Amino acid sequence: MTTQKGFTLIELAVVIAIIAILAAVALPRFGDTTAKAEESLIRDLKAQLASAAAIYTAEQAATPNDFASFVSDTTTAASPKTIAIGGFGKANACTTKASTITCNATAFSKWNNVSYTFTNGIVTGTATPTGGNSQKNKLNF
Repeated sequence: MTTQKGFTLIELAVVIAIIAILAAVALPRFGDTTAKAEESLIRDLKAQLASAAAIYTAEQAATPNDFASFVSDTTTAASPKTIAIGGFGKANACTTKASTITCNATAFSKWNNVSYTFTNGIVTGTATPTGGNSQKNKLNF
């Protein structure tokens, strides 16, 4: 009598069930990664703008009055501009007007109304998520 080697149908079904349970638990954790990545990018620009204002202050020996003093809307910055936002988000999606930088709806897929404000040397910002309860999940940074 010969013995057969291999797995039974029940053993295979148990393995498939375990894999399905693991997938059901893991997949929801990855569903929000784009929004989290874009949130990090939005917050990162705030830090870059604050650093650019500090660099401007050091180089010009004067505090900038507004974003227009130290921010370039193009993809390159020439003195006295210390940061370029032309390539931020999607190309040319953000514009500078005096003390406000506004990023239009094409800049990010998961965030609308992204804006940065420069007041008394301090950079602040807000962003609203697309869809859902926008006031509950609004970013203030």
